[in-house]
Parts: sequence; structure tokens; C-alpha cells
Amino acid sequence: QKRQIGPDAAVGIVIPRSPEQAAAVFGVWKAGGAYVPIDPEYPEDRKQYIIADSGTALLLTVHDAIDQVPDGFNGEVLALEDIKESDVSPVQSLSAPGDLAYIIYTSGTTGRPKGVMVEHRSVSQTLQWRSGFYDLNEKDTVLQLFSFSFDGFVTSMFTPLISGAKVAVLAEDEAKDILAIKHYLASQRITHMIIVPVLYRTLLDVLEPGDAESLRIVTLAGEAVDQNIISRSLSVCPRTELANEYGPTEN
Repeated sequence: QKRQIGPDAAVGIVIPRSPEQAAAVFGVWKAGGAYVPIDPEYPEDRKQYIIADSGTALLLTVHDAIDQVPDGFNGEVLALEDIKESDVSPVQSLSAPGDLAYIIYTSGTTGRPKGVMVEHRSVSQTLQWRSGFYDLNEKDTVLQLFSFSFDGFVTSMFTPLISGAKVAVLAEDEAKDILAIKHYLASQRITHMIIVPVLYRTLLDVLEPGDAESLRIVTLAGEAVDQNIISRSLSVCPRTELANEYGPTEN
């Protein structure tokens, strides 16, 4: 707010997969702004395009990713580690339901990437609905697999947090490693996860008895689900409920 971040002001976040991503989002939201996720691994021209198109004048990052900030950015770059704030009094809420919560860019496969603008009312409604529908509480541990720059991150990270549940955040290489995911399911007693069907199919091929005993619900999203995945899941994890949430942005 001291940097004039308020309603509908776009704040870019260039942070690798980590708990700091959630901290940065909460900071932007508390200030009243809208966050713009920028994957540190994006090509330079895509980063520059997103920053210019969204009107981003402030970038949040961490020391380990400071070199991933695109060259030529004329705004302010703020590393979370460098924030020194002695005033810990509550921040005045500036956001209204119709203000922007985030701007997430499409892949651009059909042309230039397009920024999808979503308001707080939509985020609030879907998070509260999911929290109640999945009956998440302080006994749950949710595995967060989605890329920060994908809309699935919003629901998979923040639904458990508003429900009192714990979130297990994998490192970037672990989130793509099927054996690492298998390990986390058992070691962290994961009760819920959102996963794309193609990755879930591969996971089912390596799961052994006992690996997923704690797994209460699997939400499939990101692509259509076929009957083979459903049958395979019922065979390997007979007590795990499947939920199909394909198409969250459209909804």
C-alpha cells in the first residue's frame, strides 16, 4: 500500500515453487492489488509481454530468482527477504468483491497469450464452495502439484489454507517426479490432491498397497477424464473418491 498498490493494480510475482508463492499472493491481496504469476522459467519475451500487457509496475521475487527478472523492466523489483517492516498492525482492507484478484495468462497456442482477469467474488465463492464440498479441516493434508501460473494453483493452495488444513508443497523437480509424489502420499499422509488425469494414470501404475491409505479424495482437472482412469483408480484405491473438476476458469 505504501507503494500505491490498491484495487486492480497488477503486481507480478516471479518466485519458484515454494511456500513464498503463497506469502506473496497474500501480500498482494492484503494490499488490495491483483497478482500476476510469472513462471521464472518462462522465455524472456513471454515475461516481457506479460509485464507490459498487464501494466505491472512492481515485481515480487526472492533472492534465488532475482536473475530471472526480465532485462529492461523499468518498475520496482522487491525481494521478499528484503522487506523490513516494523509496523505489524492490521492492514486496511481496500478490496471490494468486484476488484481483480489475479490476471493469469493463457499459453498463447492460438496466438498471443491472453490475460484472464478474475475478481475476488469469484475466487471467494469457489474457495468457500470447495472447502465445504470436500469437507476439508485441520486433520487434512493436501498435496499441491499445480504450476503457479495455472488457475488450478488458486484452488489447490488456498482451499486448504482457508479450511485450516495443511498444504504440502513439492519442489519443482519433485512435482514432476512420479516416485516423489508416491513418496509424499505415504510419508505425509496426504488426504486430498488435485492432479491432471495423465499424471494420475502414471501414479496409479506405481502405487503399492499402503501408499495411498490416507487418500480420501482425488480431484481430476486440466483435461478430460476417461473411463480407464476411473476403473484403474477404483481397483488400486477402492476407498478414494474421485471428483471431476475439468474447466474451472470457464465456470
